[in-house]
Amino acid sequence: MPGRIFAARFSPDGSRAIFGSSSDGKGEVHVYETATGKLVSTLQGIQGPIYAVAHHPKEKVVASAGFDGIVYLHNPDNGTLIRQFVAVPLTTTKTAAQ
Repeated sequence: MPGRIFAARFSPDGSRAIFGSSSDGKGEVHVYETATGKLVSTLQGIQGPIYAVAHHPKEKVVASAGFDGIVYLHNPDNGTLIRQFVAVPLTTTKTAAQ
């Protein structure tokens, strides 16, 4: 994984660990088996730095999000992107000097 790990979570049953990292404006999320340390998948389609990850409590879905405001939903078994969306649109704010 490039850069530093900014987010780590376990799957609900503890069998997997999900790690999100960022370096030089790029992010990656990897899913590992906790018993063996084997890489299960690298989540596809991530465009920017990742700072948060979560595993759905009942479904096979991993969520990740980062600096660009995009939330990615992936299948943790194979890394396939299920969907992406902007949870909170990022806008510029006018300052008092403007």
